[in-house]
Amino acid sequence: MPEFRSVRPITVRSRAMTIRLTPLVLLAALWLLGSCSDSSESPIADPNYEGSTVSDPNYEASTVSDARQANIQINEIRLDQTVDGVSIQRRALIAIPDVGPRDGDDQLSLLVAFHGRGGQPEDLLRDFLPMLSKHSFAALIPEGLELSWNLGREASSADDAAFVDGLLQHLGQTTDVNLDRVFAYGHSNGAGLVHRLLAERPWFSAGVTSASALSDDFVPSTLVPAASLLSLHGTEDREAPYAGGFGAAGHNFLPVEHSSAIWAEVLGCPPQPDQGETSGGNIRLQWSPCRGGHQVVHYGFVGFGHGLPPSLEGGLKDLIFDFFQTVP
Repeated sequence: MPEFRSVRPITVRSRAMTIRLTPLVLLAALWLLGSCSDSSESPIADPNYEGSTVSDPNYEASTVSDARQANIQINEIRLDQTVDGVSIQRRALIAIPDVGPRDGDDQLSLLVAFHGRGGQPEDLLRDFLPMLSKHSFAALIPEGLELSWNLGREASSADDAAFVDGLLQHLGQTTDVNLDRVFAYGHSNGAGLVHRLLAERPWFSAGVTSASALSDDFVPSTLVPAASLLSLHGTEDREAPYAGGFGAAGHNFLPVEHSSAIWAEVLGCPPQPDQGETSGGNIRLQWSPCRGGHQVVHYGFVGFGHGLPPSLEGGLKDLIFDFFQTVP
């Protein structure tokens, strides 16, 4: 189990944070690193480009401004983890909105969001920041070792499930987030980790997988915790092909709709989904009710690739948080 070294607060109430090198190497500096990341792994992209990277020169300033206006405090957690016999330091961001006084029955739910290969926590922080106060969510955004998550073929050999365990245990001891309402989101390589965490860990009430299906490296057994699943995938995805086949990092992906059907089976859902077409002309499959009142829902976004435009179906983030509201 990882050992925590420190929790270092980053206040967004003052511009002083933008000129300090600790505890973060500046959001601006991290933006510069992010601009060199693998462009195919951006969670939200221009529809004419397969996964654009962050290119806004005002990225760092706008993120700080958005957080301050929303009265959200951003902290950084650093912990030690042994990987291949070497102790390394890993980090995560935690964003906690001030939504007023809360009692024990009105704790913040928690979103745990995993970036894609080459991404960084700051990218997802900017994407999800506007939704936190609106939906009374805190957000935990870990950083993958080598900017990736270890699914067996990546640069990282870290035990990412243990990393997540340590982070959640720490939050349970130091914050008032509701660990009975924990939701996972992942894009691409991060979605692959969500598949595994839903199958192997009891923390999560639901998971959202964007642009990744199950692969022949990993298929869940019938002994999985009860949870709901939302699958979001472009039908023209070349990194994780919708019809299945080899894609990113050499993973051999299952057909995306079959991947959702496997989840429906192991979660105790009816064998046949309700099938339909959305008002936007996209594919929608729903298996329900499943064990414990959960459900599996799949959206196939017709004509879109690995990067999904945020405006799809009236807004992807709203679609995600509306789905979370349905989870028992």
